[in-house]
Formats: sequence, C-alpha cells, structure tokens
Amino acid sequence: MGYGLHPEHSINAYDEALRRAGICDQNIIQVSSVPPPEQISPVVRHNITYVPMPTEEQLKLFPNITRKKIHRVAIIDKKQYLVLDESMCINVVMARSEGAQFQRITSSIGLVWYASYKAPGVFAVEDHGNNTIEGSRDNCCEMMRRMLKARGKTPIKIDEPKREIPFGKNTELVKMRLWECGKPMKMKIYTMSIDGIPEGLNGCAISTVVFDPFTEIHS
Repeated sequence: MGYGLHPEHSINAYDEALRRAGICDQNIIQVSSVPPPEQISPVVRHNITYVPMPTEEQLKLFPNITRKKIHRVAIIDKKQYLVLDESMCINVVMARSEGAQFQRITSSIGLVWYASYKAPGVFAVEDHGNNTIEGSRDNCCEMMRRMLKARGKTPIKIDEPKREIPFGKNTELVKMRLWECGKPMKMKIYTMSIDGIPEGLNGCAISTVVFDPFTEIHS
C-alpha cells in the first residue's frame, strides 16, 4: 500500500504512491481478481519489494528467466526472499484513488479464500473512491460475497471482519487498516484513506496485491 501527494500533477502523486508501496521501479501489469493463493504475500521493507523464493516447479518451468532476472537473495525473518530488481515485470491487482485538495480518497483490497478440490483458492477485489474507510471495507465484503455466489464457490470463514489492526505508517492525515476474520484468517481487507488532501496538493492512494515474478511469467 502507498500514498502520494504532489502540488503539480496527479501522475506525480501516483508515482510517489508507487514508491511508498515499494514497486515504483517495476513494469506493472494490472490483472483481474484471481491470484494464486501462495503468491500474495510479498514483503516490503524500506521501499524495496521482496518476493518468496520460487518453488522447485517454477524453477523447472522458467530456468532461463530466473537465472537472468534474479540477482540478489535476502534473508527476512529467517526465510529466503528474492529482491525485486528494477524493470522486472510484476502483476498486480490494484485499487487506485486520486483526488484534489480537500477531497477524501480511499482505496481497498479484499482477499477471500474458498474451498477447491486441489488447494484453497483466493479471489481479490478492489474498491476505490471517496468513501470512508469503513464504507470501503463494507464494499469489499459485499463484492466478495457476490463473486463467490456467482461462481458457486464455498468460502472459508467469510463472516464480518472480527479484527481491526492498524498497520503501516498511520499519521493524522493517512489511515491504514487491516481487517481480518476466520480462524485461521481466511478473509483480509486492506484499507487506506486520506480524509482530506491538503490545500494546493493532488493526492493518490493505492492498495495492491503483488504476484511474484514467476506466477504469470508469460506476461
């Protein structure tokens, strides 16, 4: 997640939001709402994105690409991650909200897991606009319910969010929340809101789900 403010242009505010989210130096491909469940948890530290190590199956499928594009390995919390270097293509589901001075902008990403015959599947939904942070959360809940119903999928633990967790760099201007439900947690909604863009500035708030470089490598 990231936000940006700029006095001259909304594009520059968007670029600042990408920088704060740790994905400003990648070629971003926006995709629809069906990410693979094991590839939605990259780590962002100090504006750098780290993705999980490729599986043995991925290494067999894409040996040349992985050797050419991956240069650095980092250890985070005793696990190996790959550093996402400049100009790599990454796939994201993104909620992007932009506005001018005094406007509220909110963006949210919702994730819901469902039962599948092989392994749990996951859907992602995005909400953006001028809603409150709670209203955006509720929109994500409703969209996930409709998506599951339309596809005849059985959700895993999709009740109303039970836990509200402040996360990220909350300030007087910017609010970030993570809403979770289920045991283990099988629905997550990430929300970001700027209640009022300061005078004379343009603003942008983004929430993203990042796929690792191997999931949709043909893109």
